[in-house]
Amino acid sequence: MHADSDDFDFDEWVALAKGDPEAFEQRRTQLLQTAIRKAPDGNRSRLEGLQFQIDMIRQKMRHPMGACVKLSSMMFDQLSRELPLLMNSLDTGMVTDAGKKPPTAEVIVLESKVWGKKPSNCQRPGDK
Repeated sequence: MHADSDDFDFDEWVALAKGDPEAFEQRRTQLLQTAIRKAPDGNRSRLEGLQFQIDMIRQKMRHPMGACVKLSSMMFDQLSRELPLLMNSLDTGMVTDAGKKPPTAEVIVLESKVWGKKPSNCQRPGDK
């Protein structure tokens, strides 16, 4: 079993978990520690803390499904805290592919044939 995700063999990990749970746990721990060590310096301590929290939840729960539910809830809570920040940064143009402001365009108002006039909240180019 390799630490590289390209070489990850799910069936091999399942067989190991069923056949030798202790070896599975050792390899899982080794894989996670390797991934954390490879992380950028600025992220490493946060990842170590997060992995500690995960390990404690897994240890505390009586059943693996309980740990799964608790960890899923933890991820959702974190996402719900960070998603508004991400959405705001996208709305204000702070985040783009190459760090550039998103392209802008002039909106052309088309009059409705049904209503015979432009919507009240729109202006034509040159309107004041």
